[in-house]
Amino acid sequence: MASHRVLVAISLCCWWALLAASSETDRYRLPRVLADGPRRPIEVAQGRRTNLSRFSHLMVNEAARDGVCKVEVDGSDCLSQTVGQVKPKVFDCFFGDGDVYYEHEGSPFSVRDSVRLQVQYFFGKNNTIVLPLRLEVRVNLSKSASEGRRLVLAGPEPLAVHGSRGRTQPISSNAIRFAYDPQTERCTIEHRREWRTFRHWPLAGRLLNDREQVMQEFRLDCHLFLLSAYKYERIGTKVGLEFDYLPVSVKVLRFGASASETLYENIYLSIRLTPTRDAASLPLPTLRSHTGGLPATLPKNLVLANVTNLVVQLLEFTVVASTGLNVTLVDIREPGSIPLDGFELADLRSGHIALQVLGVTSADRIQFHLRLRPIDTLLRVGPEVTLQLVSRVQHRRLQLFTSPMRVCTGGTALLRPHNLQSASWSETVRFRVKRDPYSGRLTINGAPLRSFNSRRLARFWKFRIAYIHNGNLPRHDSIGLRAVFRGIRVSFQFPIRVVRNWDAASSLKSRIRYRLTPSGTLCIGEEAINESVLKYLLADGVQLQYRVTQQPVAGGLIMSELTTKSTPSGRVGSVEQFTLADLFTRTICYVNHGDSITEMDSLKIRQIGQSDLTELVIQIVIQPKATLENKSIRHRVILSLPETQREGLRINRSILNYETVGLSPSQIGYEVLLQPHFTTIGANLSLDAGRLIDARRLSSSSTKIQEIATLTWFSQEDINNGYVRYVPPLEDVGSSGRPVEMLLQPLDFNRNRALPHKLSFFVRAVDDMKPRLRICSNSSAFGAVASVTRNSHTSLDGHQLIATDSDTGPERLELILVRGPRYGQLVQEGTVLKVGQRFNVGRVRQRSIQYRHNGSTVSQDSFSVQATDGKNFGPNCTISINVSEPLEPMPVQNAPSQHQREQEQPQLEETSETVAGFVNNTVLVPEGGQVRLSPEMLPRAIQGRVSVGSTAYLVGTHPTRGEIALAGGTISTSSVSQFSHEDLSSGRVIYQHTGGEIGPDSVTDTCQLYIYNNGEWLTHSLNISILPVDNKGPMVSEGIHLLVPEGGRSVLTGNLIRATDPDTPAEDLQLSVSQPPRYGEIRLKQPHSGSETTVLEFTKRQLTDGHVFFVHTQHCGVEHTNDTFGIRASDGRRDSTSVPVRVVIYPVTDEPPCLFLSDFSIQKGETRILDTLILSVSDADKPEEDIKLKIVDLPEIGTLYRHWLSTETAEQVTLNANRDFTMSELAGNMSLVYKQDQDVTSLSDSFVIEARDPVYRVVRKCRISIITTNDLPPRLVEPTDRLQLRPGETVPVTERHLLIRDRDTPKDNLTLSLVQLPSRAQLLVASTLLSWSRHTRLNLTPLRLGEKITQRDVQLNRLFVHVPPLTGNLEEGNSGVSVEQAQFVPEDGKFSASLARLEIQVLPSSSSPHSPLQLITNPTELEVGSTVSIAETDVKVRVFGTQPPSASLQAIRPNGSCWKLCKKGEQNSSAVATELLASDIATGLIVFNASCCSEPVDILIQLNAAWDNQVASSSWFVRLLPLSPSVPPPRLLKSVPLSLAAHSAANIGPENLLMTTGRSAVTTRPEPHYRLISLPKHGILVRSRSVGLGPDDTFSQTDLNSSMVEYRSTNVSPSGRDSFLFVIDDPAVMRQATDRTHTFSIVVRSPSNSGDDSNVTILRAACPSELAGFSASGAGFRFDNRSILAVPQTAVFRVAAQPALGHLWLGDSPGAVGFAQTDINSGRLTYRFNNPRRSSDEIEDAFEIVASNGRDGRQVSDRKRVHLTWSVVGFEQRRYRIRCLSSGTLKLDVFRKGALNRPAFVRFETSPGSPDDRAHFSLISGSILNFNPGERAAQIKIHIAQRRNDTKRAKLRISLVSPGNCLVGRNSSTVVVLLNPNSRRRKRMDDGCGISSDRFEPSRSNDMALFRHYL
Repeated sequence: MASHRVLVAISLCCWWALLAASSETDRYRLPRVLADGPRRPIEVAQGRRTNLSRFSHLMVNEAARDGVCKVEVDGSDCLSQTVGQVKPKVFDCFFGDGDVYYEHEGSPFSVRDSVRLQVQYFFGKNNTIVLPLRLEVRVNLSKSASEGRRLVLAGPEPLAVHGSRGRTQPISSNAIRFAYDPQTERCTIEHRREWRTFRHWPLAGRLLNDREQVMQEFRLDCHLFLLSAYKYERIGTKVGLEFDYLPVSVKVLRFGASASETLYENIYLSIRLTPTRDAASLPLPTLRSHTGGLPATLPKNLVLANVTNLVVQLLEFTVVASTGLNVTLVDIREPGSIPLDGFELADLRSGHIALQVLGVTSADRIQFHLRLRPIDTLLRVGPEVTLQLVSRVQHRRLQLFTSPMRVCTGGTALLRPHNLQSASWSETVRFRVKRDPYSGRLTINGAPLRSFNSRRLARFWKFRIAYIHNGNLPRHDSIGLRAVFRGIRVSFQFPIRVVRNWDAASSLKSRIRYRLTPSGTLCIGEEAINESVLKYLLADGVQLQYRVTQQPVAGGLIMSELTTKSTPSGRVGSVEQFTLADLFTRTICYVNHGDSITEMDSLKIRQIGQSDLTELVIQIVIQPKATLENKSIRHRVILSLPETQREGLRINRSILNYETVGLSPSQIGYEVLLQPHFTTIGANLSLDAGRLIDARRLSSSSTKIQEIATLTWFSQEDINNGYVRYVPPLEDVGSSGRPVEMLLQPLDFNRNRALPHKLSFFVRAVDDMKPRLRICSNSSAFGAVASVTRNSHTSLDGHQLIATDSDTGPERLELILVRGPRYGQLVQEGTVLKVGQRFNVGRVRQRSIQYRHNGSTVSQDSFSVQATDGKNFGPNCTISINVSEPLEPMPVQNAPSQHQREQEQPQLEETSETVAGFVNNTVLVPEGGQVRLSPEMLPRAIQGRVSVGSTAYLVGTHPTRGEIALAGGTISTSSVSQFSHEDLSSGRVIYQHTGGEIGPDSVTDTCQLYIYNNGEWLTHSLNISILPVDNKGPMVSEGIHLLVPEGGRSVLTGNLIRATDPDTPAEDLQLSVSQPPRYGEIRLKQPHSGSETTVLEFTKRQLTDGHVFFVHTQHCGVEHTNDTFGIRASDGRRDSTSVPVRVVIYPVTDEPPCLFLSDFSIQKGETRILDTLILSVSDADKPEEDIKLKIVDLPEIGTLYRHWLSTETAEQVTLNANRDFTMSELAGNMSLVYKQDQDVTSLSDSFVIEARDPVYRVVRKCRISIITTNDLPPRLVEPTDRLQLRPGETVPVTERHLLIRDRDTPKDNLTLSLVQLPSRAQLLVASTLLSWSRHTRLNLTPLRLGEKITQRDVQLNRLFVHVPPLTGNLEEGNSGVSVEQAQFVPEDGKFSASLARLEIQVLPSSSSPHSPLQLITNPTELEVGSTVSIAETDVKVRVFGTQPPSASLQAIRPNGSCWKLCKKGEQNSSAVATELLASDIATGLIVFNASCCSEPVDILIQLNAAWDNQVASSSWFVRLLPLSPSVPPPRLLKSVPLSLAAHSAANIGPENLLMTTGRSAVTTRPEPHYRLISLPKHGILVRSRSVGLGPDDTFSQTDLNSSMVEYRSTNVSPSGRDSFLFVIDDPAVMRQATDRTHTFSIVVRSPSNSGDDSNVTILRAACPSELAGFSASGAGFRFDNRSILAVPQTAVFRVAAQPALGHLWLGDSPGAVGFAQTDINSGRLTYRFNNPRRSSDEIEDAFEIVASNGRDGRQVSDRKRVHLTWSVVGFEQRRYRIRCLSSGTLKLDVFRKGALNRPAFVRFETSPGSPDDRAHFSLISGSILNFNPGERAAQIKIHIAQRRNDTKRAKLRISLVSPGNCLVGRNSSTVVVLLNPNSRRRKRMDDGCGISSDRFEPSRSNDMALFRHYL
């Protein structure tokens, strides 16, 4: 190639210059480098690094006496170092072993690479020699060839993205794993983006963290990386790209006893993508011309391609019609580099690739030919292309050629003639310095240089033009020059190449300071490196050496082994020298001795190199140490939690609590040193052992645990607030629990550290995984696993039926035979296995399970099994068995007998129907067949007397079922009456059965023979047995009709389905359902257990016994009148034709009435007709019934009327009249009318309507919003009282001080805007802090100018006035009363009134002048009837900031007050003024007793303090809150005796014991409880089914409501009664609620009278009316007795078939398999979706239940199916594009499916693409979509305002969100894109729109005043 020829020419020129050097160079021994020697290629394994050798790779074998020899890696060429890099970038020529290495990046694309180097030697008086080198690299991609151990292992689930856009699962141990020991090794993983575009990975996506932030690069601990929830997001479609890659570097630092060792491995983490299309060839067009002079930049459009990451390789560069002229390509960013072999397309686009002509030309035009070849990022090569390039020389008389000047860091270089040449060198060319260099200066003979000429440059030994470098680190510098020759002026940049010499460059700062506590430890890191130098250090990758020039006095430097330890254990002795890598890994640590009294320590560090380098002074301030104390109560307890507890375990203060003096919890934190890991021996740290998460990240229901990154730091305040939780691992932990540990470092903001804190957990195993058969683990559940020959058997071993379960041992796994083989049997130790029978997996491994074939001529058989571990059941797996024919043995040729030789008669041809047999003197004949008669069938006595020649046979009595015939050569029969012995011996006499069908059993026939022999007659009776032959198939009679009630069942009997087979017994016939019913099921009832299963096959005996039923199941919400299913009979060999069975379904009342009642708004005084959009009722039953409706609750501020359209009369609905009407009346001539005709006492109203049919009852509530008209302005009321207070007091503002009124505006909407503040007083607004104590302190915040409060805040005393206490000279002027004002502007949203003034009168301070005594109070909230201790946060006395020990406190209590302020134990004191010590407040001896207060009240208490003849007064505001709104103290409401049978158990529920709790949602009042005084004598009380209750034990009403309290009868009471005593305690007032002792009676029945045997019947099994929302588990249904009801009430339900899309929950426990009727009545039974998103396409689900008697379980009801249906909504389109000049309305359709008979609603949200897009869209319809019954679609209307001069695209996203009473489907969102109408040529339309959709209606008026409600 041309570039290679130039490279050789440059090398030869350099060597010529070296040999022809002057005598000045003879004094130096130069390093000898062989340019063309046989260099050994660099061999490296994939992802590893290999060291370079100075002798075999560089071939430098002689040292220099003087000068600097450096080797620099040339990175300008993109075709070198494509899969790896040489590090460091700059190194010495005489490097040692291990100093320079080639590191492979792990790329799997190429096995070859190259490295370009430049050997540069600086010697003598600024002399420089440069030699370019190229080293070849060979990469071994074989994993087995890699040296050392593997640090990175592939996970079981690689990362993948499905679709053109999407995200992978978070990167975890499923994708990548690391192999290292965390106790002795430290593992880090790093990803960095290179500066070149060609190396930008990933190509088609980006890396996101858990907070959706793009991660350009990262460097993390390996275990922390797996828990950081990083994920790959595909953001673009790359042509032909099937994989994307993320290059990462893994480094493991191993610490040994003597030294540390570092292991490296680089990998390309692959992400599988969905390929879009094949890669096309890249076009490279031909360029016509180009103009250039000096190195000229190539045009950016030289190569046209759509791929940005592209490399163009230069194959050949030739000059047309020119000799001696070389042309190269150079990178203008890298002056002096080797000519390029190729260039990147991105560099060409950026203008970095230039053309350089090496030689003088006399032509004005030069033509070139370029042969190029494209290479993409995956190193795939494209077709070659030849380009033509033309260059025109601008100034032929002045052609300049530059060679960059080279200089070392801080060195000096001379400007020589070869650096700056011109074509007119014989004449003088002047050069002027237009710009000085950036990193140095120019001198000529020591003086500053401004200009020079070519003559002076030629005599460089006399005129020494020098460049002096100032030590800066950039590699490039330049000088701005202008050349002048004969009026020609050319300006250019002269390049300077700086070779970084790190021996002369300082990298440390001058001074840094640390703070440390005694005996503390700190590690020195990157902060010691100068920021301006750090980026160059990372780019060059050099390893600098540092020396400690001054050791510390109060401590020492050690080499840390692990940073996970609080006090690093270092090697003996102080560190004297270390490297730059030690600073990056923070392994150099300072340890304070702790025994020194000095407050300052220091040390000095210097970089090894020149003596004038900057010295780093490290100052360490030793500050007093504050001890972090562990206050955790349970810090040594191993915390246990199940693996299924996905919400995690909350880490509270009892588990982790560190405190220190003077610091708040927010100033104490914890650093996670070691993330959670398994502590078992040999555990892999890459495995997921759980993580610490922030509980606030779990607020969104769509957030998954694996998408939340683990915590690396948290504070003690987060612990106290319950934000820190440990989440168990997402993967199953196995069959037994596993211990987990993590290590924390407690520290405070002063860098005080405690010893590491270890948290231990035990993750309990939960059997929640379904076992699976290995052969059916994939999607295909079929596989031939065994082979058998026909009519033989084979054993099944463990390899064929092996079952696995991650959380169950193999010894506990069993297999259930779901379907047996059809042509054989499964046998276990001689016992035939039947369907439903179980057998252990160990039996299979012992080969004790056999398959026996029955001899049928088939090629394959199969059976189905199901694996179970006793709790979970796996999927059905079908096992196929290949049946082969047996190998027939070779026939044996026997010699013919004498009889056969004598008889040459033709043999009778045997057919398949001719079967001969003679057993027990009986001839065996098959049905319809024939048999040959022979002499051997005669008795022996007759055979011995028979003579062959003279014997005849006469048929005396002919057979009744056949005939005796004589056959010829072929079988042609004719009945005979006699035959000879010769006929009998030759086989011509046959018996042929002609009697037809004989049935399934054999029959007999008889033939009497008379034998005449030598004149003697003999008699013989020939017995014939006719064997049955199965030659006919079964038949099923047609015309079958079945009558079934809707939702009911009907038994299938033998009289209904008549299946017959003359050849098969009735009990052996097998019936199968050839076509299943559409709306029902065929069920088989087990006679012993009574359970039912859905079947498709059953026997004729089961049919005749009445065990087969047809059950109509799909009846919820639909009305079917008929159904059909097909029946086919089989006898094992033949099947009958399928016969249809027609089912007639007659209707019953099984559907509740559908009552739709919508909320509405109404103006004050308006009348509204409740049309079908508000009120409608329908009945799903056919025929429809007349539903009765009743108005249960009447409205409060309105009136309902029944309006008759026929008579135009209206009847008022009252409590006693006109409350009832029917559905037919509502649908006919009657309407319901609501009229708002009463005074508006509130802004809402409601009424309740009940709909009832003969079975069901539905209740709905209508909420009415009253819209008032704001017509009156607010009015200011004169204050009735003046606000007075003293300095230091805080008093509330009441309506006596500030009051405004408005007749048509509530107080919540009346606002007061503060426009003027008082001069001294402060206005404060109160907000109560939540607390679990019985009293709280008000949180007061200042009210600023412009802020607003409401009149309701004033009414509730939320506004306070505070006057700060006066100190110093301010008290001297406080001798009189001052009056201040605060002014407010009253507003009601429409009108405003005049200014409202709040007058504040500040009284003089009660303390004496210059008195330091202060009495400070803060407002407090207490509960009515409570007695609490007063803390210093409420009242405190201070003198000079401290509490005086002898200060007294006096409270003035007015007469008749219900409160007392007294000392503990003196609550009965009645003194008006109580003397107390102020010091008792701190010890909690002073209590506030409000036990006599029964109503809420605000109290202002006058307090006086005295000390040392000084007095201070203040007012203390106390607010008494109610226990509960309008709720009296707890009292017993109900006590009904419990009745149960002896030796049984029963729950005590709210129907037995009930009391008022006195609780409400607005208070934090503790719940009252029952306390036991005595226990029952004949039984025990149990709580939560496991905790026995004793004396003084308690239980709450919540426990009774949840059926958690149980009475168990232990023996029979003689009297039949039992009881226990209890009282009611109220924790809110710390006393007993009542002094009365209550008795609870229990009736215990004897076993003989335990109850009757009444039948159990399920009356109702229906779908709930609407979906419900659950905060923790999404959406679902909640069941009550309107959905499921059985009699008697003690019935217990069992789930016979679980739902498919969700789980049944009983309370908070999923997977309910049984429940009681009481659970349904209390709403504890719920159905919750597994994943509402995945279930969004489904609209129905079902489960089956069976009820039994709860007392003995003997009576079982029929099986009922609960059919669940719901609605699913979604958008019609996912994107709407609008291009229009005018405004208009866009209608978006939202469709729903499923449950159309019920109303549905869904909420939607809008979000514009940018804040500017908000002005283009306005929402016309509301934010809720309503679907009436029967409606399938609804519309969202959006007004679009299009501006004509807008050139941007506007976007609006509309998303359907929950909650609602329906699910959101896949099309949950749509995007409206408003395009620029002027971007393309618009079609000519009248309205200027270019759209084809009819969803957009352009507006003609373009009036935006109609749409004021913008987003």
